Amino acid sequence: MAKAAEKNTRILIDDFGYEIKAIATYSRVITDANILGVEVGTTGFCGGDGGHGGRTYFQIKNLSGTAIHVCPFESGGFEVTLYGDSELRTIIKALKFITTILNKKADETKLNEELLEELLQEAT
Repeated sequence: MAKAAEKNTRILIDDFGYEIKAIATYSRVITDANILGVEVGTTGFCGGDGGHGGRTYFQIKNLSGTAIHVCPFESGGFEVTLYGDSELRTIIKALKFITTILNKKADETKLNEELLEELLQEAT
């Protein structure tokens, strides 16, 4: 049985080392023959690009026995290779957890934006 997600707070740091935003995150441990830790959070939609829009964070961490190789790209981004059946099962669960949390938070901000729009129209 999967352990429930824990709620946390993550301080996001910009490229110059300055704190830019504190966001709520959710984490859980995914166990099979290997063990992954996963943490994810977002502000949701904030109406802008990288300078003024939302912030999204995720982390996948090898906690034990995960055959994983991560290769960063010089221009930004990364690729991940996992080796083994257990690793396939745990990464599927980790990615599902990440997308579930992000979709839920995105839906919440869409609803808030729609409600705000509706209230603004009623006020005019």
